[in-house]
Amino acid sequence: MRHILFWLVFSCGILLAQSSKELQQIDSLNQLAYPVKISNAKQLLPIYLKNLEKINSNKQWQRNASTLENISLLYYYIGNYEESAKAVLTATRIYQQKKEYSKLAHAYANFGYQLKRKDLNKGFFYMRKAMYLIQKYSVNNPSPIIDNYGVLHEMNQVLDSATYYYQKALDIKRKEKDSIGIPYSLHKLAGVEVMKKNFSSALPKITEAIQIRLSIKDSTGLAESYDFYGDYYRAQKKWNEAQLYYLQSNALAQKFSFPHLVQATFQKIAEVLAEKKQFESALSYFQQHTKIKDSILNVQSNLQVAALEVAYNTEQKERKILEQRAMLAEKNTTIILVLSLLLLSVLTGYFLWNKHKIKAEQWLQEKKLQEAILQIETQKQLQEQRLKISRDLHDNIGAQLTFIISSIDNLKMFVPEVDERILYKMDEISTFTRQTITELRDTIWAMNQDQISLQEIQSRLTNFISQANQSTNKTQVTLSVLSEINLKASMSSDKGISLYRIIQEAINNAFKHAMATQINVSISQSENQLIITISDDGKGLDWNTLHKGNGIENMQKRAKHIHGLITFESSSLGTTIQLKMLLQ
Repeated sequence: MRHILFWLVFSCGILLAQSSKELQQIDSLNQLAYPVKISNAKQLLPIYLKNLEKINSNKQWQRNASTLENISLLYYYIGNYEESAKAVLTATRIYQQKKEYSKLAHAYANFGYQLKRKDLNKGFFYMRKAMYLIQKYSVNNPSPIIDNYGVLHEMNQVLDSATYYYQKALDIKRKEKDSIGIPYSLHKLAGVEVMKKNFSSALPKITEAIQIRLSIKDSTGLAESYDFYGDYYRAQKKWNEAQLYYLQSNALAQKFSFPHLVQATFQKIAEVLAEKKQFESALSYFQQHTKIKDSILNVQSNLQVAALEVAYNTEQKERKILEQRAMLAEKNTTIILVLSLLLLSVLTGYFLWNKHKIKAEQWLQEKKLQEAILQIETQKQLQEQRLKISRDLHDNIGAQLTFIISSIDNLKMFVPEVDERILYKMDEISTFTRQTITELRDTIWAMNQDQISLQEIQSRLTNFISQANQSTNKTQVTLSVLSEINLKASMSSDKGISLYRIIQEAINNAFKHAMATQINVSISQSENQLIITISDDGKGLDWNTLHKGNGIENMQKRAKHIHGLITFESSSLGTTIQLKMLLQ
């Protein structure tokens, strides 16, 4: 009986000591420095999740909420935003129930700050909740919240509001004589001034930040300040000054083992040297940047190994406790029970994982189907709109243009004695109107089709050239389509009409400006590249005058729109315009 009592007391003592030590480890992890946590998010997350299971959520609510906030932060930095939101919102509910408004404000602010790049509006929503609590209750250390609220305004390009909140946070820090926090606020205020190109206003703030850090011997902070100084001069393209401060920052960062800043400044020095055309030196610094980057990855790997060792040691201690408990009970029964529970957990976990996987695949398939249906409906609606517009153009504008031609012809018939100049103008208007009707028909033709083949474009060009030849005896236009052309090749109607308009514009320019007697349009193909060449034997074009006209500019814009390359060559022997574009 005495032996049994002794073993019971001994086991309880071990369990209590173990429990106390575990809680100390949990508290230590919760108080880890922010850079350490975010740099090792993937390795630390399983440990925090395991800690959460060990905490009595009712009796140890503060420890529970603090762990949840850390879990939210880690989920955020590995990209699982949904779980991050769940964790922090659970923590806020705990703080709300316990009326811990100071911690609630910081939790809201941290969540809002995390959301700033993913959803700025939601970030503002939670930040405003934090700001409301600051106004209503006595919140400890409010300056980081106010500072970060300014960051959101800066991201939203409302620089005056950003400056207001940065200044407000700075005033609080000055009142509290927070010599560590003051330089950070000064840097943010200076950053806004740099964005506004107010470099003279930014300089005193940067200088004050450096003086404060020198006075308190904040070497890490000085490294950051010198880096900011480099950014300040770099924004003004003062490469020598920027390089000098980046070198100072780099030296301090190396001296006090600040690898991320060492890496960043090596990269910035390389970029500045590249701007100065010192490419050999730039390459040397970039290689050092890469080397430091690789070493940081090695450090993170070592931290991961350390985290696994902690997990392994914890498992070993738990196993010893189980063995000590097994001495007080039937050993075989305990082992069978543990194995059964483990097997059940694995099967349950696999079942839940598989179920979640199937649901995710179903959701993805449904989403793809919905997107396809939506795309089809959108295309259908666009086609209906195009048909309606083309009908309206044909029935309304086309009819009105035809009426103009008919009216002019009637005027000429019923008013026989008309001044020759008026008659000439009437003929000009009639001709222009007929050309407009032709172009309108071309536009309607393009709008009524999703794809246009080269054969259709050739047919349209043949009609256009035929009309051009009939309009004058002085100039002859020819069209040659080489045999290697794949006339069945097609393109979007938008590209097709743009290509057609470029050729039209080139022919019109040869008629109007070059005084050519022969214009040749050649269409050839090289692999999947279509080549259009329009050449004439005219007097050439006055490029300085013609380049200012809308014709050339329109051709260039259309060529750019269809991702083509257009070139112009002109001399006294004639003009050649060539367009190259890729076929689908």
